[in-house]
Amino acid sequence: MMNRILLMMIIVQTQVFAQFTIPDIKVEYVIDGDTLIAFVNSKKERIRMKCIDAPEIKQTFIGFDGVKQEIGVEARKYLGRILSKSDVINLKCSDGMDKYGRLTCDVFDDKNDSINLQMVKDGYAYAMPSQCFSQADGVIYLGYQHLAKFSQVGLWRYGVWDE
Repeated sequence: MMNRILLMMIIVQTQVFAQFTIPDIKVEYVIDGDTLIAFVNSKKERIRMKCIDAPEIKQTFIGFDGVKQEIGVEARKYLGRILSKSDVINLKCSDGMDKYGRLTCDVFDDKNDSINLQMVKDGYAYAMPSQCFSQADGVIYLGYQHLAKFSQVGLWRYGVWDE
């Protein structure tokens, strides 16, 4: 009973971030599985996807079968495929930039589904709950990460990769 109460308290608490929405952006290039370049109000911006961390583009992993997998490249290609399926991409961003000068945003498709969450659900990114707009979102991301890992989808199919 105490665990349920604690979980509910965590879910109910939220972090306060100043947020703004940017509708209908044009994605120019996918850098890796959690970063892209897009035109925002006619200006080229680097976008860092909130709540997730994908492998770096040069990151590799040796699977259970001993074969070297280019998991960074695979995560980038997967994000590119998801983005290309949508006619409209919208952003919900934190106010300000990260330490690398990037906008930090949730990325949504034309059905208003979170592409960030889809990357975790499909096993191509880790959940980063401390980077979410709310703790409730962080719990959701972690739940889907555990499900992806258990189901061995996406990059999890190679075995355990660094968390």
